[in-house]
Amino acid sequence: MWKKLLTYRAVVIALFFCFIISCSDTERFKVLSYFFDGVPLPEEMYSDPNSPYYLNERFKTVRYVHEPRKKRECESCHGARNKGKRVPSLGETKLVFPVPKLCYQCHEEFIDLVNEKVVHGPFGLGECLYCHGHHDAPYPKLLKRPIPELCFRCHTTETIVDVKHLGPSYRKCTQCHFPHAGPKEYLLQDSLPDVKEQE
Repeated sequence: MWKKLLTYRAVVIALFFCFIISCSDTERFKVLSYFFDGVPLPEEMYSDPNSPYYLNERFKTVRYVHEPRKKRECESCHGARNKGKRVPSLGETKLVFPVPKLCYQCHEEFIDLVNEKVVHGPFGLGECLYCHGHHDAPYPKLLKRPIPELCFRCHTTETIVDVKHLGPSYRKCTQCHFPHAGPKEYLLQDSLPDVKEQE
């Protein structure tokens, strides 16, 4: 009798896995992720804009991905509503806290910077996403654009062209200026490179 029961279970399990293997990648993902955690998303789910798992081509080619996104820890920003889902549904943008409080949950080193003597506008307003991507970005530190192009979104070249901003130093804003906040006027750092040496 036990042999018959074991044989029956083996057949059911074998049929179940044959069914899973014969399914499309999407169906296989749905079935397996119901039973197991950490099942990787199939390629077709990334590229179908109608899929709730759609991540678009940019996510696959981008070089810098936010750590929670990389680890698929959606709950850390989007909350427990994602429990049991691998990726939040398209269009759901609820966050556990508003930005910048959400950012400070991991990036604690920036909390006290708002009390500095000089605070950069977007940072002071809590607009982290003005300069940084929330899920991914094409530049280091999740910057949306390269420096100085990012800086030129607000600081026009006409307003900063002077003797101090000539030559290569003109293209390396963060070599002289703090990007978020600092104790000196113009967000200048304590030690500045010699402009003449850079030309």
